[in-house]
Amino acid sequence: MGTDVLRFSVKSPTRRYRANRNVRVAQDDDGMIILDLRTGQYSAVNPTGAFIWSRIGEGLPQPEIVNALQMAFPDLPSGRITADVANIVEAFEYSGLIVVSEERASPASATQSSPIQSRVGRSNAASPAFRAKPDVERNHPEPEQSRERVVEFANEGSWRPLGIVDFFWRAMALLALAVVDFLMHVFPFPYLYRGVQKVPVASPHAESLRALRRTCRSIEWAAAAYFKPVRCLQRSAVCTCLLRWRGIPAELVFGVRTFPFEAHAWAELDGCVIDDNPTYVRRFLVLDRI
Repeated sequence: MGTDVLRFSVKSPTRRYRANRNVRVAQDDDGMIILDLRTGQYSAVNPTGAFIWSRIGEGLPQPEIVNALQMAFPDLPSGRITADVANIVEAFEYSGLIVVSEERASPASATQSSPIQSRVGRSNAASPAFRAKPDVERNHPEPEQSRERVVEFANEGSWRPLGIVDFFWRAMALLALAVVDFLMHVFPFPYLYRGVQKVPVASPHAESLRALRRTCRSIEWAAAAYFKPVRCLQRSAVCTCLLRWRGIPAELVFGVRTFPFEAHAWAELDGCVIDDNPTYVRRFLVLDRI
């Protein structure tokens, strides 16, 4: 391993990198989680690795990253820091999480153009020294009460007779769960990701709130009637697609918890959770939303 590190370090000590555009990250004090959209695999990184990742996002070459770590941890031997940086950078590059940057990134432009910074910023993690907060509630022009009312209305349990339209959407939800279940077993994760991403929002529904409630209730019934437990990604993907087909701009959100590690997915409308328990969702850092 020592020979490999030396060869890697001597080969290109000033090489600069940037994050692969198919990578999403979320970070807190316990470290960082990296999602590779090409494979659907998660990678857990400790705080030191997260520190190195953020410096890569600033466009720093390995020698400058080593200097930054030596300033942050003056008690560690310089040889160990150099070897650790080389090993971690090589692991990132070998996994395809980072690629060689064609242009030298300046500190002024790193925050604007680097995929590392832009993706982390979406979950309130713009710097390595921060305490991340779940990106569940965002600023919107609508009053808070109206947003809460949308979710409350969607989940109201008032009884009323079921009509033909209700049976139709229940059948659609059940069929959609089966289709997404099949896709998740047969095709790799990127197919489902891109498929949901490409679903357009139809023309606004004349009664959007009623359509929202009917759709959410149909998915809830379909999940209970499905022949096996429904996974969070399966349910949220169906919820997002059905709502978009009804003219409601729902989003599919991916979140993680660093320690203990846990991944989750849910659907949101205007920053409000519509297919899950908001209290439970607040445990997670947002990796991406589509």
